[in-house]
Amino acid sequence: MISVINWLKKYKHKLWGTNHKLLEAYWKLLEVKRNEAIRRHGFEALKKFHQICIDNNILYWLYAGTLLGMVRDKRFIYSDTDIDIGVWDSPDIIIKLNDILPAHGYKKLYEFSVEGHILEQRFEFNGVGIDICYFRKEDNFSYACAFNKSSKGGNLYLVHDRYKSSAFDKSQTIYIDGIALVIPVDYDHILEQLYGDWQTPITKEDGYVMFNRPNQVHHYEIEAQITLYAESVHK
Repeated sequence: MISVINWLKKYKHKLWGTNHKLLEAYWKLLEVKRNEAIRRHGFEALKKFHQICIDNNILYWLYAGTLLGMVRDKRFIYSDTDIDIGVWDSPDIIIKLNDILPAHGYKKLYEFSVEGHILEQRFEFNGVGIDICYFRKEDNFSYACAFNKSSKGGNLYLVHDRYKSSAFDKSQTIYIDGIALVIPVDYDHILEQLYGDWQTPITKEDGYVMFNRPNQVHHYEIEAQITLYAESVHK
């Protein structure tokens, strides 16, 4: 498998945009490797991240697929390939995380921003991707940001995942295999917005619909930028 991934890595840019089956195979193999990493090192990455936040007075919570897995299954969901974390949007917190995390072995891979304002960052620890979403409150909603490709020109544009204003106001600590983790008290509302009937597992990715959910607002006119800092160990 390693030799196949290396070959596809070498030629992926030539295959890009051709709809070649080999390109699809490349991304599927990457998903397999990321899934293996989260199964081997996911709890280690979470445990260390939790302690970093406690030691530095940073409020965080599990989000999206990671929240779903820990609440419903007491583990990562079967198909998960990364860790999802929520943090309130604050320049001081972003600076603090970007100083502290690399010092503890978390490599920054890339970040999404709009007009210079950082909205999401991805770090990697032992091959496990950690997406940190910076949440904001506005117009009686709490929201996280997502980023989709425009059908015209392929540029990234901004998407808001909206929740009721108080959804992330209160948090609680749970313990999975003795590891302390922070989740929102109102996780039922959050997971319902993301997954609908979240308590019923299904086979493929728990029915997750990325860009066609009722709680989303698509800002087609707002272009987002991605800044790359380092390559993943899987690429």
